[in-house]
Amino acid sequence: LGFLTAWKKIPEMVQRLLPEVERRGDLLQLLCPTHYSGDPTREAEKLRNLVRGRASVVWKSEFIPEQEMLERVAASDLGFAYHGENTGSCSAANKMFVAARCPLLLTSSNHDSDVQHGAEHLRGFDLGQFAARAAELSHDAPALARLAAGMQQDYDRMNQAAVARRYLELFREIKK
Repeated sequence: LGFLTAWKKIPEMVQRLLPEVERRGDLLQLLCPTHYSGDPTREAEKLRNLVRGRASVVWKSEFIPEQEMLERVAASDLGFAYHGENTGSCSAANKMFVAARCPLLLTSSNHDSDVQHGAEHLRGFDLGQFAARAAELSHDAPALARLAAGMQQDYDRMNQAAVARRYLELFREIKK
């Protein structure tokens, strides 16, 4: 899930995951529209060439309604987002996983720093190690259950009502 941009290495990740996905009979769901700034590195073409004709992959390359996206994420056993660099920002896509309470595998990028309990953060940016862990974790029922429970904690902390309450508390404190 997330914009299809070169720094996220989505085609490279898919290429590493596909043999295991197909061996196990799993379904790989990709909700990856092209970034609004375009696709100068041709990530969509790379991904299209990898997944064309594969029954084991569903790729939604266009923007889909929020409700459908949340339902698709909620139906997933595990989400993953390879962020191979520090950005100084936080991923908006990760909030969809939080909203759907879907366990998540992330890198140690500060782009993923706000998801604290519902994600396993893999140290570093080794893409091969990340793909191998995604394949392994997707079939680890106890770990997925633990992460799902943690994702509920992240949801309780980050949902709009909780954030609004914290802002109101802050404004009341400032007003004093």
